[in-house]
Amino acid sequence: MNVTELKNMRLKQIVFMNVMIVTVSIIYFIVIRTFGATQAQVFVILGIILLCQAVYGLGKGNSTKSFIPIFEKVAIYEREKMGKEWDKQRKTSSIMNLFLGALMFFQAFINRDSDAYFHQIEVGFILFFGFMIVALVNIGLFIHIRKVDRSHSIEELKGYTRKLWIQAFILGFLFTIVLLAVTFTYIFSL
Repeated sequence: MNVTELKNMRLKQIVFMNVMIVTVSIIYFIVIRTFGATQAQVFVILGIILLCQAVYGLGKGNSTKSFIPIFEKVAIYEREKMGKEWDKQRKTSSIMNLFLGALMFFQAFINRDSDAYFHQIEVGFILFFGFMIVALVNIGLFIHIRKVDRSHSIEELKGYTRKLWIQAFILGFLFTIVLLAVTFTYIFSL
């Protein structure tokens, strides 16, 4: 694949990923606000979505097939480029989705008696939270793209999955600190 084709493929991947995240998030929040879901119900829905993604990813195995053509093209390219690390990354992502799904169900259990409704949360806070998630996804995607596209051999990518998850945990930790700071600032300003 030449440099121009690679840049076009990555641009399409980034644009489609962002459009998909924003569209699904908007639909999700509109539906939840319209039907007046409690916080526990929101967590249950997120848990179901994450568990479905995990089961689909684990069931799919090492297949590069996708109903979205650009994702299939990226998967074929990255599998060639990364070798066994590609398989490790896919399995690790599915396992992480299982863990996050279980965490969402735990949050639903903790909030089961809460009568706080999701629509009571201010739109500005939800938009900030959504912006942070999109920013995190893009930062992770750019780091991944840069590493994979600049590598010249499979040997250069050995241990990449482990390093990637360490970076993800660090970014997640920083995200949590920022979110907590914004949440406490918001709560104390009321």
